[in-house]
Amino acid sequence: MKPLLIILAAGLWIGTSSVSAQVLIANALDRTPSETVTQTTLVATVGTTNSANLGAGWTASNTFVGVASSQTLTMNPGIANDSGGLFQIAQAGVAGVAGSFSATKAFTGITLLDNTTYNLTISGNSSSTVAILSALNVNILVNGGVVYQTPTSTLLGLLDQTATESFVFSFTTGDVDNVQPVNVQIAGGTLVGALGQSASLTKINLAVAPVPEPGSLLLLFTGIAAIMRRQRPRR
Repeated sequence: MKPLLIILAAGLWIGTSSVSAQVLIANALDRTPSETVTQTTLVATVGTTNSANLGAGWTASNTFVGVASSQTLTMNPGIANDSGGLFQIAQAGVAGVAGSFSATKAFTGITLLDNTTYNLTISGNSSSTVAILSALNVNILVNGGVVYQTPTSTLLGLLDQTATESFVFSFTTGDVDNVQPVNVQIAGGTLVGALGQSASLTKINLAVAPVPEPGSLLLLFTGIAAIMRRQRPRR
């Protein structure tokens, strides 16, 4: 019996530790070393809608209605793989009403496969526990269509803490035609009375969900089958 348990344990350990995964986007908020873009901002004031390039390939739109107030989008791309990227939405002034915003970047050379499971890891924090956001989604788009949209309630819960937290969203594609580019979009809305507050995203990572190696699965199922045969009542 002991050798069979060893086989089963080995299958379980290898099945969880030996995985094949491919990182498509290490951090969408980082820039390549060749890009010299530094921190950029897009400000909307007194009932304006402004659209501009935030740098490092991000295009943004910012809408806000306020009295002596403003809503600012800030993109501070970190150098690739240093996890220093930052996307921030902030309000300032004395009075204002809800606004909206979006920022989108196209990632060339990346293809989503049909019927494949992906993990979308998002990290972020807030300047205080006072909520600034009424809605927030990180969307994955292909061919102009939304392949996946994060649940608003989960992301709002992620960004209601001053300490940086992370959450992993899993989704499975349907027929996405295997085309490029893959677009990452940040979109949301802000609340009334959130002046002086800010919320930030610090990481958006997209990777193929890890799966056990075929050899690991074979070893695991072999151990299970052997134990089942061993436990059959003898006649």
